[in-house]
Amino acid sequence: MSSWFQVFSVESFVFFGTANNVYQQLKAHVAELKATKPKAERTKYLIFDLTEVTGIDSSAKDVFFKVHRFLKTEGINLVWALTKPMLQSKFADWGLYAGTMHFDSIDLALRHVEDELLSRAHHLSEKWLVNETVRSIFERQVL
Repeated sequence: MSSWFQVFSVESFVFFGTANNVYQQLKAHVAELKATKPKAERTKYLIFDLTEVTGIDSSAKDVFFKVHRFLKTEGINLVWALTKPMLQSKFADWGLYAGTMHFDSIDLALRHVEDELLSRAHHLSEKWLVNETVRSIFERQVL
């Protein structure tokens, strides 16, 4: 299940160049997954850990919007982890929280994502075990 989520951490002050570098790394990560893993094993949630960020330049805002749009087109849920009220306020004012989840700490973000993925795995297992053929194969292999 750990391949279903990824954490990208950013530290210190974020300028346009820093944000763009993270965006390029993110695109490379998604491209590698598409080339090497079936869709079922690819990242479903991406957590941006910004808990160690001291400030964000307004030019970096546009890059974070690009990140949001890119992840949305790839079917990946974006989760923000920000601890500083000033940054939380900026993100809210800029509209970066729209269509995403955000938490006050990386621990809360991880807990939420893990709960979501466990729920998803449970739902998938129920769906497959309802199918008579799949259930009989499962019972022969496990029981």
